[in-house]
Amino acid sequence: MRVALDIDGTITEKPEFFSLLSRAVRREGGMVIVVTSRLGTPEAEKETRKELLAWKIEFDELIFLPPAGDPRRLTCPHEGLDWYEKYLWQKVKVCLDRGVDLVFEDDPKVISIFEKYAPAIRVFLPC
Repeated sequence: MRVALDIDGTITEKPEFFSLLSRAVRREGGMVIVVTSRLGTPEAEKETRKELLAWKIEFDELIFLPPAGDPRRLTCPHEGLDWYEKYLWQKVKVCLDRGVDLVFEDDPKVISIFEKYAPAIRVFLPC
């Protein structure tokens, strides 16, 4: 099982649940990927890792979406998406590339993009 977790509005809303989930997935041999649209500066990455550690979130990979102009940014091939949707589409691409089965995400735009471009990946809202 491969699970992707968003941070803001997801892990931040239910850190105890996501701590238990992340540990259970990894204990059973699964993979946990944290994918965030937070700014990926070295300082932000250090602070984010510190927060995840404080919440006891176990993960295999922490991915920050590269902003416009960043050479690491993934090019969205889909016409009809605005600039922000193309930015968010990177979450879908990351999950597709890593064979993610489940995603926990709170942003309706991201969820909509998953439904359209990765319908086989199950998306759950943090309640």
